[in-house]
Amino acid sequence: MPQHRDVVVVGASAGGVEALRELLSALPADLPAAVLVVLHMPTGGTSALPAILRRAGRLHVQPAANGASLRHGHVYTAVPDHHLLVVGDVMALSRGLTENGHRPAVDVLFRSAAHTVGPRAIGVVLSGSLDDGAAGLMSIAAHGGAAVVQEPVDAICAGMPANALREVPTARVAPIAQLADVITELTAERVGGQPVGHDWTEEALAVRKDDALERALWTALRTLDEKISLGHRMEQTAMQRGNGYGARWYAASVAEATQAADVLRHFIRDDVLAQEGTAR
Repeated sequence: MPQHRDVVVVGASAGGVEALRELLSALPADLPAAVLVVLHMPTGGTSALPAILRRAGRLHVQPAANGASLRHGHVYTAVPDHHLLVVGDVMALSRGLTENGHRPAVDVLFRSAAHTVGPRAIGVVLSGSLDDGAAGLMSIAAHGGAAVVQEPVDAICAGMPANALREVPTARVAPIAQLADVITELTAERVGGQPVGHDWTEEALAVRKDDALERALWTALRTLDEKISLGHRMEQTAMQRGNGYGARWYAASVAEATQAADVLRHFIRDDVLAQEGTAR
């Protein structure tokens, strides 16, 4: 049945507080979507972001809570030292491995939205350094979601927007002053989709969920492989530009993703072997 784009996931880093304040100040109070925000932050203590954003606009702003339902007109901000994920119509917090040197990481939020709500997702990359969010935005676009990027020359730090556009050149691009209108317009679009569980018997649904889990595992592995490939390219680019710090950062990111991919490959292999043993 047709649905609307109603899950907005936003990623930002350096210069992101200013961009988020301006974006939220222009979004309508009756926005027909939930907004989830990852801003790179230190691991300790509490985040002041919810209080800052509450003063900025008319939407309800609160820290993300594990297992809480997503509500239209509400903004949920990631909390320190936890990844924020979309799991259908609820949110989840995870202490999983850092990605791109961060927890919370933008790519984690974006990938989870791509895999669980598909075309309902709107991914938004704002000001920030390096490339967190680029691979995740590519995943959102690949799953039929909408990709939106702050105009790099308009951002305080152009790295994240520029890298996102390099991976998703078809993304909608606009200065921060116009992004609220772009997002509001996208939430009005109708997209295809069928909620899992509708008109399925218990047996058929169980089989479908098993298939969905297997597809999700392979999709996660492909995403990690894409991240590794992108990291290698960015490392080479940094080296060519004489950016030793950037090259080392990308090399560490590749090593981290490679380790995670190896773990996932072993898990998939063991699961396949177990299924073959059961079949015998």
